Amino acid sequence: MPGFKFSPNARAALQVALNHSLLNFGKPQTDRYIEGFQRTFELLARFPGIGRSAGHFRRGLRRYRYESNYIFFTVEDDHILIREIFHTSQNITKKMFR
Repeated sequence: MPGFKFSPNARAALQVALNHSLLNFGKPQTDRYIEGFQRTFELLARFPGIGRSAGHFRRGLRRYRYESNYIFFTVEDDHILIREIFHTSQNITKKMFR
């Protein structure tokens, strides 16, 4: 089964999202949120083609929406690399993917 890995930026963004959830929605909701992220990462690793092309930001980049977040990733030889995670309210620009 293909796997997934995180860039440092993606790992940090995920932690920010989870901390925000814990502070604003409590532990039970955050636990569901974490489980949902986990299922989404596993789904993307198995079926990366379900992510939409985001090549206008960076060649080979794909994106997938989970809840109020965009997950940006690339397909590597034996895994997907989660490169960035942004809240949908953020203004995303090309310079964020250099």
